[in-house]
Amino acid sequence: MVFQREANFRIELGLGVLAVLVAWFVRVPVWPVVLVSVVVLSAEVVNSALERTVDLITQEQNPLARDIKDIAAGAVLLTSLGALVFAFVYLLPPLIVRIGVQ
Repeated sequence: MVFQREANFRIELGLGVLAVLVAWFVRVPVWPVVLVSVVVLSAEVVNSALERTVDLITQEQNPLARDIKDIAAGAVLLTSLGALVFAFVYLLPPLIVRIGVQ
């Protein structure tokens, strides 16, 4: 259901698959990349569940409901930024060596 309804989940899944392919291409262990990707996807699933739960409870504009949604989205942002840092540290150096960038 999350895959069908949440564009961000599909984007994050695609980027995770791309990161796994890069790890395979540069011949580094793939499992750390899979683990980081699963953490990001899990954060997105929790965010989606919280958003739907808040919407189920109230359809009115409510500062507390807005805060809950913003905090959950912030968790996804933090995990995504962490994954990006991981990619730069773990994947970029061997990728540079593999493709021969000077």
